[in-house]
Amino acid sequence: MKPSSAGWIRDQETLRRGILLIGLDAQLRVRDFRDTLNNSALVPVVGSPFCDMLALDDRPKAEDALLQALRQNETIVLEPAFDGVQPETRFFEITAFPCFLPKSAPERLSLLIRDITKRRRREQIHHVRYRISRATLDLDACSLLTWVVDEAETITQSGIGFFHFVDRDQDQLRLQAWSTNTARTLRAAGGAEVLNDQGQSDVWLDCVREGLPVIRNDVSSEADGPAILQNFIEVRRVAMVPLLQDDKVVAVLGVGNKTIPYDDEDMVWLTELADLARETVACKLSEARLVETERYMARTLGHLPGMIFRISPDHTLLFASSGCRDLTGYGNEELVGDRVASFGSLIHPEDRAMLSKAIAEAAERNTPHQVVYRLQTRDGTLKWVWQQGRGLMQNGEMMAVEGFVYDITSQVEAQKQKEELEHKALAAQKMESLGVLAGGIAHDFNNLLQTMVGYLEMGQDLLMPDHPAREYLGEVGKAALRASTLTRQMLDFSGKGQMAIKVVDLNTQLRNLRDFLERALPAEVDVKWELAEGLPVIKVDLAQLQQVVLNLVTNAAEAVATRGGIVVIRTGSRHCTEEWLAKRMPAAEYSDPDPVPGPHVFLEVEDDGCGMTEEVRRRLCEPFFTTKFTGRGLGMAAVQGILRGHSGWLRVDSTPEQGSCVRVGFPAAPVLEQIAAIRPLADVASAPPSSEGGILVVDDEKHVRDLVCLTLRNQGLRVDCARDGREALKLFAADPGGYACVLLDLLMPFLDGRECLDRIREINKEQKVILMSGFSEENIRQRFEPNEVQGLLIKPFLREDLLEALPPVIGPWPQ
Repeated sequence: MKPSSAGWIRDQETLRRGILLIGLDAQLRVRDFRDTLNNSALVPVVGSPFCDMLALDDRPKAEDALLQALRQNETIVLEPAFDGVQPETRFFEITAFPCFLPKSAPERLSLLIRDITKRRRREQIHHVRYRISRATLDLDACSLLTWVVDEAETITQSGIGFFHFVDRDQDQLRLQAWSTNTARTLRAAGGAEVLNDQGQSDVWLDCVREGLPVIRNDVSSEADGPAILQNFIEVRRVAMVPLLQDDKVVAVLGVGNKTIPYDDEDMVWLTELADLARETVACKLSEARLVETERYMARTLGHLPGMIFRISPDHTLLFASSGCRDLTGYGNEELVGDRVASFGSLIHPEDRAMLSKAIAEAAERNTPHQVVYRLQTRDGTLKWVWQQGRGLMQNGEMMAVEGFVYDITSQVEAQKQKEELEHKALAAQKMESLGVLAGGIAHDFNNLLQTMVGYLEMGQDLLMPDHPAREYLGEVGKAALRASTLTRQMLDFSGKGQMAIKVVDLNTQLRNLRDFLERALPAEVDVKWELAEGLPVIKVDLAQLQQVVLNLVTNAAEAVATRGGIVVIRTGSRHCTEEWLAKRMPAAEYSDPDPVPGPHVFLEVEDDGCGMTEEVRRRLCEPFFTTKFTGRGLGMAAVQGILRGHSGWLRVDSTPEQGSCVRVGFPAAPVLEQIAAIRPLADVASAPPSSEGGILVVDDEKHVRDLVCLTLRNQGLRVDCARDGREALKLFAADPGGYACVLLDLLMPFLDGRECLDRIREINKEQKVILMSGFSEENIRQRFEPNEVQGLLIKPFLREDLLEALPPVIGPWPQ
């Protein structure tokens, strides 16, 4: 080993005064010595083994090294601890070199010994500082304090060590830590409860009051002895140093029971360790407060119904709160740094450019941005989110974006539902208004057609059978009847068309129409039939069912006619739930009653033609909307009205250039129901012949009223006319039993047919009444009881219909 120069030649005068020269023989026994150490307590005994002066742990290593120097004739340097020479352990630097006699091997070693205790303690302090700085990463504040107290106890060679914090009022101490050795001694002495005692201590307060280091080398004579330990450990000496912060004592580091009195050198070591403890504990407490603050912030942010974030301009997530998992399905540890997935990849592709643009524009204005976009979660669910944030700018460049993302899917869906409900309500109001308008127009048209047909028939009666004008008037009558089909179509749209309900098999009706449809369709259209067997029967109006079939097949044929294609006519049945029926199209345009859940029979017409855009599909049943040059826009509107009248449903699926599939459904009738037709409004037996009593005709349309009155007067009957319900009640009240029958129009101003009938029955319960209306019999049945009226005339009716309806009520015509 090479000699160390650690201070050994720094000061020759100190070197001269501080060196002890010892001579050893070949057995390493002391032969002589020369002491130049001032007040040195090293007194080697001549003839005794030199290594016995060393600390027990250092003896084997030192003995081997000295013998090697003697045998191999080399100089070595050792730094062992000396023990037993002084009350405390001290460290010395030993330089051993052999001494030669002429022409002989070395017989002895000369040792130059220098006290390096101060240097070793200083090095020990540095090692402690290093170890504590490393341990700071793993230990808490209490463990670090215990470590510091242990090192203070070791360096000062004390028997006890402690650390106290000072209360704010500067007059009380609170124990924070004992050294490991002190704790072990207390447990052995039965004082374990002292280790956990956080109570106040009234000892050693001089250190706090003075704010200076305190040494007590004779505690037993002091009145302020450490009573907290006296019952378990005999305390003889103590040394304490204060820890200052802002000129106030915040803590006290102390040791006790050194074998020799404490001196200023011990206070230097304690002061250094106290400073180290203050720095370390302050750092650790700051770290603990930071960790607690971070935990508090994490808990607080975790309670927020969203995610706090910081993200780079390239959408790399730099920070995310724990709400990230609820929002995206990914933990923040998975998204931060794009470890598992990129937050930017979760943004809907159609919304990325919009989001980037909103952030950039807000950053240019130095204002927060607010934007709504879609986010795809881990399980594929699409969420609507609201984001508010601000770009962090530096030198005109965006460094990051900080903000908050909140799930608003429920709000968006609620808003959509609200808008859908509003749309449905508006559509229902619109359809209701159009239905009322269509019904009103049809009613007025029927009155006009009634007048035309009636007077045509009367005009024909005035002409000779071979008169040419009879043929012309007949053509006019046919045109008038064809015009009535338009009014029926309008009534079908309004849901108030004439219906003759029958229980029918859908497949049978389609087979009856098969030849007609295949002949009527263009040759370019290939019709395929897929009729499911064993379908339940349905209750429908045959004419209206045929109209539905013709409309659907015609539309499908026109979609494929230009390029040729296939039209598939398919039937089937299914059990329809409320959820499935809610998706019917266009659901918003249905009014009460809605389709009833249960078994339904459906007709499906599918084509591979031009298809429809979403806009066309949405407006498919809108009255007067058409994409055909020659169309009137009433075909699908009438289909929808017919379905509404039958509590049916309609669904449409279509893709442009791929084709369409239109499906209509009707509720299945009970299997056991065999009724072939709806029963009449009343079962009226033929009235007894009567030549007495007149007829009261009530109608707000003058031409219809005059025509009916004229027709009946030509039959020899007494007829009174009323232009509305109020006038009819006056006439009837004047002669309650004077009318054999009342012909009553249903739709009138002031007092309609329903109210007028109730008032008439209040006067005469037995009064016979025949209703006149342009609405269907089924619609009228919903407003009147079966036996409430004795007959019904549906406008426009022929003269023979009128003359056939009266005899069963009033008896044979007078001769």
